[in-house]
Amino acid sequence: MQKRSSVTSVALLAVLASCDEDINLATGSTSAIVRSGRDSPDLARRSKPSNEPVTFGGFPRAEYLESHISPERIGRARSREFRLPPARDRAPLGTQHDDCSSVTQGRGCRGYDARAYRLATSIDWTAKQAVSRERIDLVLDDPNKAVIELDANVDIQSISRRGVELAYEVDADAELLWVDTRVDGSARRRVRLSIEFVARESAGLIFADPPATDPNRGRTMFTHSEPDRGKDWLVANHTASDRARFSVEVDVDRSDNVVANGRRVSDRVCGDRRTVRYAFWNTAPTYTMAFAAGKLEVVRDRSGPIALELWHRPGLLVDHDEHFLETKRVLTEFQAVLGPYPWRSYAVVLLPQFPGAMENVGVSFVSENLHFFPAYHAYAHELAHQWFGDLVTIATPDDLWIKEGLATLLALDALRHTHDEQDTGSFLGALNYYNPADAIVDRELQGLEKYTTGPYGKAAWLLTQIRASIGEDAFFGILRTVLRKYRFDAIGTDAFVEEFRDALGDKRTDQFRRVLELHSGPEAYADAVEIEGGYRVEVGVDDPERTLLDPVELTMIDAKGRASQLTLGSDESTVLEIEHGGYFAPDERGVHTNASMLLPPEVAFPASRRALRVFTRRSPTHQAIAMWATSGTFTSPKQFSRVARRLDGVNSRMQAELQACDVLATITDEKKRRGWIRALEPLLRMPHEPWIGLPYGSCGVDTAWELFGDEFLEMSDNLTGKSLPRWIYLLAYDYGPSTMFEILAPIAREPTAEASRYAALYRLTGQVLTPSFSPIPADDTAKWLEFFRDMLDRETDFSLHWRLERAIEALEA
Repeated sequence: MQKRSSVTSVALLAVLASCDEDINLATGSTSAIVRSGRDSPDLARRSKPSNEPVTFGGFPRAEYLESHISPERIGRARSREFRLPPARDRAPLGTQHDDCSSVTQGRGCRGYDARAYRLATSIDWTAKQAVSRERIDLVLDDPNKAVIELDANVDIQSISRRGVELAYEVDADAELLWVDTRVDGSARRRVRLSIEFVARESAGLIFADPPATDPNRGRTMFTHSEPDRGKDWLVANHTASDRARFSVEVDVDRSDNVVANGRRVSDRVCGDRRTVRYAFWNTAPTYTMAFAAGKLEVVRDRSGPIALELWHRPGLLVDHDEHFLETKRVLTEFQAVLGPYPWRSYAVVLLPQFPGAMENVGVSFVSENLHFFPAYHAYAHELAHQWFGDLVTIATPDDLWIKEGLATLLALDALRHTHDEQDTGSFLGALNYYNPADAIVDRELQGLEKYTTGPYGKAAWLLTQIRASIGEDAFFGILRTVLRKYRFDAIGTDAFVEEFRDALGDKRTDQFRRVLELHSGPEAYADAVEIEGGYRVEVGVDDPERTLLDPVELTMIDAKGRASQLTLGSDESTVLEIEHGGYFAPDERGVHTNASMLLPPEVAFPASRRALRVFTRRSPTHQAIAMWATSGTFTSPKQFSRVARRLDGVNSRMQAELQACDVLATITDEKKRRGWIRALEPLLRMPHEPWIGLPYGSCGVDTAWELFGDEFLEMSDNLTGKSLPRWIYLLAYDYGPSTMFEILAPIAREPTAEASRYAALYRLTGQVLTPSFSPIPADDTAKWLEFFRDMLDRETDFSLHWRLERAIEALEA
């Protein structure tokens, strides 16, 4: 039996038993900046001295900790066990299990309603484990069916009720726990279980020790429960539809901090230990229950009706003002269509080594490497889940598409201010992506396998079709009805689909339900042949399984800018004639994700002035697709300036800029080159969204230095949270491989912040992997290889590790 390190020392227990010192977060050992200029009463309260013993999870603290540090308890094996309490305490065991009347090997019973989980846990950083005591309040459907089944992937130490140990059975392989809730043969409908256990480091309980490359040395640990990993740290009924209240009390080192769902109700320091308790009094699904601890600081904004918080490790480069501004903007947009935000506060926690982002109720966890991306990535998607996923829960894992499809759709709406600046009503569907072979509902897949593009992009596409078909008022009216009817409850696929029957009618409602499980999607095609006076375009949609709920709208613009339209449904085709000077715009509304397949480059972009004016006013979706589908669109700097400055959205302007840079790369005449630079400069100097990996290398090294050289050098020497997004945009340009290595290699090796390290290493690998960037000189190949190999040995981020491997392979070839 392996001996585990103790959570605390025996000498400390005496201190904990007598200490009663509350901490004021506004002046405590970790940073807590309140933007409203006043402290929240629940966070800054100092309690009066008390002679009562300090408790932890409702138990005397010294007794609790001491009971959890003995080798016999900490080191208990995790193998399948069938443990019985002393004979005088345990209920008689039966031989049958199907009626949930006894504990035997076999399935247990889920005939109960979990009402509340109260967790008290002490973090052991050395052993990377959480020593916990948990209370579960539940109500049995039938007191005679006293055996219950819970989900657990922890080391159970004991289970008791009213101080009497209960019979229980653990199946470590199945990660299940069965408990006989009877005491002395007596069954009760209302049951409170006390469970003591140790949770080890796992996919659901992550200890993020900073790697050698990370300048922010602060350690963190956090939970990550979706879809079925909550059992790694919380014994519970992890069925999404069984909502419950949740509180957590976390014991950490004095210098650590804690954040969790709900409201902070106590914060106490005793000696060199700190205990923080959060409580969430509404009900939530267990996969959204969460806490994080470690070297964390918090900045608060109390200027609005919803209290906002941003948590991160000290030293992380963050623009707090921009974060709060963006969060408030998205909150305002969502509340306008969905109704009031459900909770009292909203927090975002930036965490190292976090896999993406997660919408824990009231407190989203987001990867540190995502926080400087646009709203769709870091904020809006998870914020939308506070309504769909948290306020209204899905009934089963097969209903995943309801919350993920809606969050994807709503997050696209949050991008409208940058992708549809004239507010033309585009649905921005072209920004979606899905694999047609992925079903929206795939009952064959289990656990994380279900998280394909089906429940995300494909579901958003299907919902967008319905939205376009029935109209904005009807669509969002139905969503508000769902939120009202299923508030603090769960909804399944059948019930959700039925909410649309009145608006869609019987035929399309049945089609809606059928499409959910199809492993297919429409395949669009278009072929253009030049004829006298223009082009003949054959357009069609192959869709034998009728996945289109809303037909594709085709628009023809003639040389005088006049528009004509027709629609194309499943398995339909037509022949169009587009005259010279005009253009063809499939799906101007941006409903269908794959509409770009219908756009031959010959007819994508207008040649006449009148048609061009219409092009810049009608559809940002078509502008972006046309810029992407064509090359050689711009014949002169004047034409580029006239078109690019009128394009409606950052996506189309970026594609236009890249096209102009491609032209610039082919020009050798200095006078012509200066003309193109003058045309490009105003657009390139505009604020841009900080996408890592933008390939502006074709603009040329000389152009990069002329426009941005001094700014890039100055920023690289003194990065701040406010300058980081701009610096990331400047990385899109090519200042020459030698300069890039000289500036970025030190930032990647010994950076000032995790985000700059990530961006620097991503950009250096891009110098090798991106064709538009200038190649590495042969004399420098060995230096670059040595650097990449050294970073590969130390890198823990999967995406960077993958890029380093590809860059090494490319240089070695």
